[in-house]
Amino acid sequence: MSEASSSARLGRFWSRSALDVWSFVRGAGRQGEAVWVARLPNGSTFGAVGAVLEVAVDGPDRFAKALELDALKEHFAERGTCPPEETLRSAPIAVGGFAFGDTPLGQVWRGFPGLWWWVPRLLWVGTPTGTWVGTTGATEMRPAPARSTQVGTDEPRQAFEARVARAIDALGGDLSKVVLARSLTLAGRFDVRATFETSAVRDDSAMCFAVGRLGGSMFTGASPEPLIELDGDQIRTLALAGTRAQGVGRAAELLESAKDRVEHEHVAQALEAALAEGCHEVFRGPTSIRSAADLLHLATPISGRTQGGTLFSWMEKLHPSPAVVGAPRKAAMAHLERHEPLQRGWYTGAIGYVHKTGGGAWVAIRSALLGSNAATLYAGAGIVRGSDPAKEWLETEQKLSSILRALRQEAP
Repeated sequence: MSEASSSARLGRFWSRSALDVWSFVRGAGRQGEAVWVARLPNGSTFGAVGAVLEVAVDGPDRFAKALELDALKEHFAERGTCPPEETLRSAPIAVGGFAFGDTPLGQVWRGFPGLWWWVPRLLWVGTPTGTWVGTTGATEMRPAPARSTQVGTDEPRQAFEARVARAIDALGGDLSKVVLARSLTLAGRFDVRATFETSAVRDDSAMCFAVGRLGGSMFTGASPEPLIELDGDQIRTLALAGTRAQGVGRAAELLESAKDRVEHEHVAQALEAALAEGCHEVFRGPTSIRSAADLLHLATPISGRTQGGTLFSWMEKLHPSPAVVGAPRKAAMAHLERHEPLQRGWYTGAIGYVHKTGGGAWVAIRSALLGSNAATLYAGAGIVRGSDPAKEWLETEQKLSSILRALRQEAP
């Protein structure tokens, strides 16, 4: 990161703002600039425009190359008419996200590196106590170059169900769970602001996000699944696996489902073990039902008190969890490399931010990539013993339908 030596000069001059986040983004942003917008489950909304310091990398060491951004909180200064201390404490210093895997991304994901984090040129912060804009006084960087190679297309139902059957046959021995993804491409122009705002209304407890470049493709979604929330030495994550559509009696059905309990337990145990490797103590909460727009999930909170580490080192440890790849991780990834026909890109990666005392990242599910003339929607299903190919197809259809309703601005 060539501009790392300027980190001591970084800081923001704050002023009040009367704009909403999307008016700010479209009014202050320039063509080709990086954009990151998020609405957190606590109701705070952030909008980031432009980059004064940027890390855009591919490859297996991508998290290590981003560690310097995590350290910027030691050098950041706040000036001007500052927001209240509690707001500043959680305001992003750096924002971004990363892809599911380490390999370079394809033509559909043109402009999205494997990991992309940056210090914004301008930052909009909205909380119940008011809205502010922070201007970062540092040298502006030029956008990172786009990457491009060819990728595949949508998968028919028969082919997906055959892939599920193949995965079921592969279970046993080194593989106990594998998560299969599929995509759906729709022609047309879709508005990222309307999609984002509809997602926020449809699920007020989700982390709603939009990231990309002005004038280019935007990746947007509403994630119910925090990968990590780090505040000082306190760390939290959430095991989220097992799905039903909303409906009378569905919550009880999900809680009583042996198949879904097994699928969920793979995720919970892996996250608990990952935290135990770097925490003084780990706490696992009770499993309950998490409502996410049209869907229900089994959810288990897991928390701990860390022995150290940064947001990026913890993300590297926790990603990918069995919720998006399977278990054990190495065997599941090997199966996907052989049998998954699509390139996931940032789907099942994560979107997040660094703040003064830590930061957070959410698994990029319930999401779509919006291009100039098409949208590509993504969904997945966890395959374990007892999975049924037709039911797994139906689960992915339900997840895609939830995203589609946001694209069409349908009310909850």
